[in-house]
Amino acid sequence: MPLRIRTKPPKRIVNKSSTSENLPEKVRRLIELCIKDKMITVNEILSPTRMHYISECRFMAMYVLVVNEGLSTVQVGSLFNRDHSSVIHARETVRGWIEFDKPFRIRFEKVLSEINLLDNQ
Repeated sequence: MPLRIRTKPPKRIVNKSSTSENLPEKVRRLIELCIKDKMITVNEILSPTRMHYISECRFMAMYVLVVNEGLSTVQVGSLFNRDHSSVIHARETVRGWIEFDKPFRIRFEKVLSEINLLDNQ
């Protein structure tokens, strides 16, 4: 039996239309809080770039959505045009940063306090 060679790449299950206009308002506000002190746009957070200063903010937003807001990794992945395993990686990476990186922990706690202020309004 001859080998079959796949002519088309496998289909990805992610939502390719993730833009800042398609995001729920609460998610957009969360991302804006994460990028508040940086010169980054919401669309850059949703882009495939792997630049550290952008991916750090993306990871922080993903972490908050999974851990604090209770969304599933699949739901968060579809919001950010990522696979659920990327969200799991973000969650574990942020846990490590919170534990060992004091400047990140300070920024993260500031974002969390601002999120709590918005939720209480």
